[in-house]
Order: sequence, then structure tokens, then C-alpha cells
Amino acid sequence: MYILQESLFFFEELQKIESKERLPIFFSALDLRPYAKELRSRSPRGADGHCRQGILSALLAAPLENIDTFTGLHRRLDVDLRFRYQCGLPLDREAPLSRVFAELTNKGLAKRLFDDLVAQCKEEGIIDGSHVAIDSAAIHAYSFFFMK
Repeated sequence: MYILQESLFFFEELQKIESKERLPIFFSALDLRPYAKELRSRSPRGADGHCRQGILSALLAAPLENIDTFTGLHRRLDVDLRFRYQCGLPLDREAPLSRVFAELTNKGLAKRLFDDLVAQCKEEGIIDGSHVAIDSAAIHAYSFFFMK
């Protein structure tokens, strides 16, 4: 038996929301500070740290913007200052995406973030959790979004 998942928005509403407006709405609903705090270096020595929350935001925004590789995300961050700004990254520094992503997955923060988001959606009544859907889509070898 197949169950068609209902859409959260009508197609017409989605078309009205441009890319430049989508990310602020998305990020306003998420508090990434606790996760970014765990990604910060504990050492008082060394160079100034990078904006871990901004990098985490960029990694989460990439699928919304149809970006599916680190190279594509780097390129977008380099050429689109609005996207970079909306993710909370400084405009004058390069973001170490792969290093932060490795740290994110090694510490299990990706799974915890996903579980927390599902719990938040249940509390808000967006999902009820009574159905399980299994996606049989192929995952490419170099897919990098939370595959650990």
C-alpha cells in the first residue's frame, strides 16, 4: 500500500517564496546554537575560530538550494554574497566545510539534530509519527548530507 504524503505548502505558495526569502524563514525556526557550540574548539590557543553555526547553516541550506556537493556549496558561497550572509558566514573568510562536516558526523551531532527536529515537529503537530516511510532512492557515493 502506498500513502501519498501531504504537502506542507500549496504549490502556489512555494512559488511565491523566492530563494532569498526562504532561508531566513527556514533559519528562524531552527536554533543551531547548541549544536554549533559543541563544534567549537575547546583550546584557547590558535587562530580565531570559524563561524561553526554559519557553516552548519550552509550545510543545512544546501539541499534547499539544490546544492549536492561540497564543491557546489563552496562555489555558491564564493559567488553569492546574499547566500553567504543568510547562512551567517562572514563575507571575508573561507569556510572549512569539510572539516566541520567531519566533526559534525564524528560527534553524532547530525543524528541528534535530526532526532531533535523530528521531536520538535511532533510537538508542533506537523507530523504525528504514526507512519514510517521508507525511501528506496539511490544514494550517490559522494552524497555528503548526514549519511553517517
